[in-house]
Amino acid sequence: MGAFAGKASLDAAGFGLYPWGMHIGIIGGGFSGCLLAVQLLRRAPVGTAITIIESGDALGRGAAYGTVNPEHLLNVRAGNMGAFPDDVRNFHAWLSASGDPSPASAFMSRMRYGEYVGHVLRAAVAEQAGRVPVSLVTGVARALHPGAQPAVGLEDGRRLVFDRIALCFGNLPPGPPPGLTDAARNSARYLHDAWKARGLDAIPAHGDVLIVGSGLTMADVVQSLVSRKHSGKINVISRHGYVPNRHETAKPMTMERPTSGLRALFRDFRRAAQAAPSTGHDWRDVVDAFRPWTIETWRRLSSAERRRFLRHVRPLWEVHRHRVAPAIADTLTSVRESGQLTVAAGRIVSIDWKDGAFGIMVRPRGEEGLRHLASSWIVNCTGPQGDYSQTTNPLVRTAVEAGAIRPDPLQLGLDVSDDCAVIDAKGVVSPNIFAVGPPTRGAFWEITSVPDIRRACAQMAETLLKS
Repeated sequence: MGAFAGKASLDAAGFGLYPWGMHIGIIGGGFSGCLLAVQLLRRAPVGTAITIIESGDALGRGAAYGTVNPEHLLNVRAGNMGAFPDDVRNFHAWLSASGDPSPASAFMSRMRYGEYVGHVLRAAVAEQAGRVPVSLVTGVARALHPGAQPAVGLEDGRRLVFDRIALCFGNLPPGPPPGLTDAARNSARYLHDAWKARGLDAIPAHGDVLIVGSGLTMADVVQSLVSRKHSGKINVISRHGYVPNRHETAKPMTMERPTSGLRALFRDFRRAAQAAPSTGHDWRDVVDAFRPWTIETWRRLSSAERRRFLRHVRPLWEVHRHRVAPAIADTLTSVRESGQLTVAAGRIVSIDWKDGAFGIMVRPRGEEGLRHLASSWIVNCTGPQGDYSQTTNPLVRTAVEAGAIRPDPLQLGLDVSDDCAVIDAKGVVSPNIFAVGPPTRGAFWEITSVPDIRRACAQMAETLLKS
């Protein structure tokens, strides 16, 4: 990216040599990291320097927007996907300015949105050129060193020192399915991360596929297979067997501040959904009207109520809250009706690889006994790893082991303070290391979509720039 200042200046010992006042390090160059950099550039006084550390070769993409399939669509309409909380239509305006006639109600490709994020960052960097330098360091962060001037150790031995650090590594890769043996894990026919570029290309058109997990990632994998003219059987299994619901035409409505307490909250929620048709709405409008209250409501729940929500309500909430574009829903419906796609509810007990095929033992939901399934290919779509003590991410793993950070009690992300400062193994709140976006899910729950992250990045920029 030509507008950048280049790689961070390093002395012989590997320490950054910036003549400016505050040096802010952003770990991760996906959506959260790029948006935070943009918000910092909007606010930072002269004397501030920003360094983004990214292991990949493109900024603004991350897992979600790094897809190479144009049929992978956003699950939010273009008119609400602007990068700024004070300009939610900015993405649609950019589309229009670039000659794209798509309406604000369209569900655009995620590839296109990745292009937009890159444009927003480049424009912000260019606007502040010579005033607030932004550097890109390409490398894998492997160690986090707290202190008066926290530092990040890279895989190649470099050590970068900052005044403040923001952890913006987004969603972690998925964990393994239950009972996965080493033989199965090491098989070339087990695809651990469905987001890995072109990983599905290895699956032959006639191959039978088992998809573990039935959420949004599953929907993308099915769409990818169908676009490749896949003719083999596709089986999907998840604990509850729910699939994401379909977006319909939006009819905005408002909702008063919800009742406190989990039981009362969902009693009122069900009543509102049942009454919606009488006013020309449906349950989708009720879910969307609840969105402005989601984080506040989660924060008001007790620890016990949060655990009950995760145990009993979460699967239903996910498929109603995080819906798919109509085109994706049509694909799922078509292949299910044809019999090519089946979705089952059950708990996987074990997955082994032997004699050129996977053997899967499953306990179907509501049954005591086990059933045996066979499949030639397995795609892991279980969703992001939530238990940060088990992740393969090198920075997170070493930082947890060293006690610099700790998982939150619900195993949804990192333990953070109200202003997103990380909390170490001893319960001490860091004065200069913060987390943004998905790693803070335990504290805020709804913090993984664009409308939530753009607001969080604006708030984090204010926090990081406090003297």
